Amino acid sequence: MKVKMKLFSVFLMCFILFTAINRCSDHDNNNLVNGVVVYLGSPAADGCGWAININSKVYKPIELQENFQENKLKIKLDYILLEDSARCGYLLQEVYPQIKIVEIKQR
Repeated sequence: MKVKMKLFSVFLMCFILFTAINRCSDHDNNNLVNGVVVYLGSPAADGCGWAININSKVYKPIELQENFQENKLKIKLDYILLEDSARCGYLLQEVYPQIKIVEIKQR
């Protein structure tokens, strides 16, 4: 009887752990949105560098990994909208909302 209880307890713990892991994974994937990486010209030549277009709105990431720095690259990402805006371009006239990328992957 004790052996059956121990086996049942182990099975129950494994089931709970597996369920929790799956729910976390599903939740994470629900936060991803579609976006497109865009290059707005070299900052040295009054451009704005790398940005991300999400639903026809352009955002400036505070950091974009080098392997995602490809113009018109389709991505999925999770991000945090920051309070600060990024200014760039000639006389810093261009203003874009700034984001911090939490997760990013190619579509």
